[in-house]
Amino acid sequence: MNMYGAHHACCRAIGPLLMITSDISAQATAFLAEHTATFHAAVADATAAAGAGRLREVSLAAERLRDGGQYLFMAVLEDALAAGMDWWALGDMVSLHPQAAWEQYGKNRTAPAAAPARQRPHLAIKLTAGLSGVHEHSAEYGPDIADLGTPCSFAFDPTVDRIRRAAQTLGEDVWIAVNLPDRARPAAEPIDGVDVVKQWISVLTDDDDVTWLREVLDVYAVQYDSDEDLPIG
Repeated sequence: MNMYGAHHACCRAIGPLLMITSDISAQATAFLAEHTATFHAAVADATAAAGAGRLREVSLAAERLRDGGQYLFMAVLEDALAAGMDWWALGDMVSLHPQAAWEQYGKNRTAPAAAPARQRPHLAIKLTAGLSGVHEHSAEYGPDIADLGTPCSFAFDPTVDRIRRAAQTLGEDVWIAVNLPDRARPAAEPIDGVDVVKQWISVLTDDDDVTWLREVLDVYAVQYDSDEDLPIG
């Protein structure tokens, strides 16, 4: 498709959005009503500039489109939150784990949105991370996720990713244990930065993961008494 065709395809895609009248999309609808002409103009400018080989002008038009698209996305996000969409639906919309979606778009709002574990408490998990040889991996923290083999949605938790990346950068070995909040009942909660690197609450993505994890923890409980230390980590 040439740039002229792309321009008209963009116009056709944006135009029908102006017909949205549902209150669910109030902010997105208002944004498009005010700025659709600007989107069209940016595409037209880019088309003309590209045809004349004026690449800087094409780049400037692309920047306007990118900025406008970001504002439109934020309007859609506000509409989704106002409509009561939870972080599983929002995460699916932006291709993120529910916890990652909340951390990126909900945690630091002026009025912070409810965390995923509060929205679907039956999918909540407790994760604990420590440095191998420094922090004691108590059996009460649950098994090390690295020993579980089968990939699970907790592997996409943003804090798991950050800790693994930091450990790799520093050349350190870490263990990251997983448990369910109703099973993780230590005599005393560990202190972040002292007893462990960090302990936090995250979520699984669906009921199948919960069923699988409960089965894993049942086997784990048989193998290790809750008062014993793990021989791993």
